[in-house]
Order: sequence, then C-alpha cells, then structure tokens
Amino acid sequence: MTRPNILFIASSPRGTIPMKRHVHALLAAVKPWIAPPREGENGTDATTRVSKILTILNNADIHQIQDACAKQPFTHVHILAHGVENTDRDNRSEERRVRNVCRSRWSPYH
Repeated sequence: MTRPNILFIASSPRGTIPMKRHVHALLAAVKPWIAPPREGENGTDATTRVSKILTILNNADIHQIQDACAKQPFTHVHILAHGVENTDRDNRSEERRVRNVCRSRWSPYH
C-alpha cells in the first residue's frame, strides 16, 4: 500500500465545525502508516511522525493552501468548510480564484 499524504483544510467563518471528530477519524484511518513510537519519545516526536502523513490547515486562506500544495504533493484532500453567502460583489473575483485554484490542483478534469 502506498503511504497517504493528506491535506486537511478546516474553516468556518461563523460557528463551530466538528473538527476534532474529523481529525480523530483521519488519524484512525492513517494509523497503519504512522511509525510506532520510539522509547523515550516525547509529544514533539509523535507530532512529527503524524505530520509526515497528515497536514492540517485550520482557518487557512487561499495563499496558505497554495503554499502547502506547492511544498508537497498530496494523495488526498479533505475539506471541512461551513461558509456563508458572499454578498460583497468585490469579493466575487476572489471566490472565482479560489475555485480555479482548487480545480487546477485537485481536479483530474482541469
């Protein structure tokens, strides 16, 4: 089996999202690929082992997402986002740019 490399993007401009549940589910899914702990390992070492498989961006903007994608290829992208209607006409172009970035990075049909 190929080792996964997952990008998890979570965002909610208002209210709460079930981020902890999603992180726990993703960690359970990638557990077979996480190296076992070494004797005397501390929390930083464990975080490093997990971060080789799971990258978490919380409340990331499009630039942070682009930077993460430029640094490494991801096998999976998990997006947990609860948005709000954008009624600001000036921000419509930003919405189109975000859609285009997502399509170009993750769609096989771009």
